Amino acid sequence: MVILGEDRDLSWNGVRGLMKKPGVFLEKLHSYDTSHVTETTLRKLKFFTSKDYFTQERFKSHHAMVYALCCWALAIASTELKSTKRH
Repeated sequence: MVILGEDRDLSWNGVRGLMKKPGVFLEKLHSYDTSHVTETTLRKLKFFTSKDYFTQERFKSHHAMVYALCCWALAIASTELKSTKRH
């Protein structure tokens, strides 16, 4: 996942691999500090979240974790960060 610094495999299978340990994955999401999002990371995230199909409505009928992850990513992408680091 781009936002967590995991951009080796951005396919669905790659994301599923990260979620194999749900406790660890959820802790990463809960403890994520949005003040550390770089402009590069935000740009990569917005590449995905700006797609027409990347909507809360579309993912609402999917697994609860998929829906929550979608909502989380959209919230991060829509936040205007006060201070971003240049990379």
